[in-house]
Amino acid sequence: LNDAIATLATTHIDVILLNLCLPNENSGNSGIGSVKQLKTQAPGVPIVAMNNVRDRTMTTAAFKAGAQDLIIKPDMLDLERLQKLGHVDVGNLLVTTLQHAIQRGELTQQLATSTERYELAVSGANDGIWDWDLSHQYIYFSDKWQAMIGLSQASLSPHPREWFSRIHPGDIKCFKQQLKAHLTGERSQFKCEYRLRHSDGTYRWFLARGCSLRDNNGNPYRIAGSQTDITARKSLENSLHQETELAQITLHSITDAVITTDRKGYIENFNPVAEQITGWRSYEAKHRPITEVCQLIDGITHLPLGNPALQAIEEGCAITLSKQTTILSKSGQEFAISDSTAPIRSRNGDIVGTVLVFRDVTEERSQVTELAWRASHDPLTQLRNRTSFVASLTEALQPTQQPQAQHVMCYLDLDNF
Repeated sequence: LNDAIATLATTHIDVILLNLCLPNENSGNSGIGSVKQLKTQAPGVPIVAMNNVRDRTMTTAAFKAGAQDLIIKPDMLDLERLQKLGHVDVGNLLVTTLQHAIQRGELTQQLATSTERYELAVSGANDGIWDWDLSHQYIYFSDKWQAMIGLSQASLSPHPREWFSRIHPGDIKCFKQQLKAHLTGERSQFKCEYRLRHSDGTYRWFLARGCSLRDNNGNPYRIAGSQTDITARKSLENSLHQETELAQITLHSITDAVITTDRKGYIENFNPVAEQITGWRSYEAKHRPITEVCQLIDGITHLPLGNPALQAIEEGCAITLSKQTTILSKSGQEFAISDSTAPIRSRNGDIVGTVLVFRDVTEERSQVTELAWRASHDPLTQLRNRTSFVASLTEALQPTQQPQAQHVMCYLDLDNF
């Protein structure tokens, strides 16, 4: 036995054939001790034990110690059996037994490796594992799965009703619908985001995914999958949704036209005031170039103005196109506006788009024009008044200060006007 153990330490062996009835100093009068020693030295090598008698106690002990198979020598060497077989089956039976032992050993080793790999993957992952036997209505929950809801190992009942009883009332219908859709073959995978009650009484968000195994008739008999805690993600999504909703409410409450574009000048957001001024609906304007929706011209010269979005991006700061900016609506109506365009920057300082703010100043500009006219004209004759006339005359006389300039003045006196 010592020689055998020494050999196992240095040599690859496919199978060990051991006689349990041989006396051995290291293991007492029983070969069971030899099985244990050999199994300790070479745990992956299959052991085929041989015994002279049918002893149930020793057989059981041999298997518990690590033997893979047991051969009873009197059965193999039975005289009548050998005569009937022509004495040719002894070696064949022994070889076949050893071959089967080697094959089972290889399969056992592969299974052990696969199991170890699976256990490492499960323990290293953040997901909980569940395995549902649909035939017997039994569910296995991994320790990680149970820990996610604050439970200790094996403290959760394996019956499906235990799982379902913890699902939020608002999510149980959707959960069952998604599960049914997969089990009936409507969907290739079971996937559902739902809330599950924690041991502290609160509800947390989880993502459950799974696939089923089916028999030859296509009926599912088992479904297994994973469960991921997505509470943090859901909380972030909820915060972003609230921020977006608040931003939309704010955008719609502003009395100025507000338009946002991407970094290429294509419209992304459009508030109701912008719809009124441009004549475009928000869904029509979205993803269109700003110059197509907002036709901006100079209110005095009527010449087209540049692209405010691209100009703000190029200059990297807020810009104003003109003091007399006018916008032509989709219907052809003109609106005098005050404009301001500024770049939108990310946290890193990169420009990701622009925001344009237009204010309708048509009435204000009209009043300013009217006041300017009244200040320089006589309301009765609608001719320039004395102050305006003197200013115009002074301006006209300026070129006459130059040597070759000429100028003519005509003065008409209207008496008894």
